[in-house]
Amino acid sequence: NYHEMTMNEPRNSPARRQQFSVICAVMAAAFVYSAITSGAFLEVKTTEGPFPGGNFCYKFATRDYAASMGLGRRIAEEWAKGTTTTTMSITKDDESNEILNRKKSVQKRLYNVYLDNPMKMGGTRQRYMTGVLVSDSEKATFCEPLLEKNPKIEEVAAKQRHIPMQEKKVAEVFEETLYQYVDLPSVDSLVVHFPFTNGFLSALIFSYKILPKLRALAVEKGESGNIPVVISHCSIEQEMCTHYAPLVQGKDFLVGQPTTEEHLEALGPETFLDWEHLKGGARKISPKFMKTYIDMLP
Repeated sequence: NYHEMTMNEPRNSPARRQQFSVICAVMAAAFVYSAITSGAFLEVKTTEGPFPGGNFCYKFATRDYAASMGLGRRIAEEWAKGTTTTTMSITKDDESNEILNRKKSVQKRLYNVYLDNPMKMGGTRQRYMTGVLVSDSEKATFCEPLLEKNPKIEEVAAKQRHIPMQEKKVAEVFEETLYQYVDLPSVDSLVVHFPFTNGFLSALIFSYKILPKLRALAVEKGESGNIPVVISHCSIEQEMCTHYAPLVQGKDFLVGQPTTEEHLEALGPETFLDWEHLKGGARKISPKFMKTYIDMLP
């Protein structure tokens, strides 16, 4: 191959420089293509329309907004496996197909409610809710199986209570987070349809381009004193997200949580390095005899 043909060439030879240029060109082209398909160069254009509202069964999380899609996938998988009607007479392939179809069914109803402005706070402080949004007729099918998991979740949380939060893995935090329920109102909203690739660039574009813009417009165009909140529903199959920013009743979407400003004031100033999280990471990778000394650090 081409690499073998140039491996014996001097470092600054024309063949080596050409090889490096080709690799850089391919990587640059791939990045530009990803940026284009993710909508990096598109304008955030809004229209006015209704947010559908309905029964929202969700998990609350405090983590970087880029993790919200992963939480949605976990919820879809948990619902699909917990409600399968497979019997022993059906093959494993049939069971896998049924679970896959059920996951697709719930993914069509997955929504994320983002409470904060990521431009003002780091990922460890960003609050959001991920869950299924369904009508009254669908509540028993989609919400109740999730809410019924709470007693088992409480048992898991009790067993993991001795582990500091900074040391817990993402999967462990998910396992001990209870499902909650709220009836979200149908309200007039700003609506944005935007490309979605389910990748890292899409997450960045949403957090630092779409979400801040929608929050600002919700304050500007909404009723006096409206609290900005952004709700998103993304389709992998259609490669498109629909984002909503309620123009009225924004406070109802906080479901009892403080506003971004109140949240920041309660937490205090954010430092460049989170010492407690660094200590938690050190505990994870250190031998047992070192953990005592790590705990002694200020």
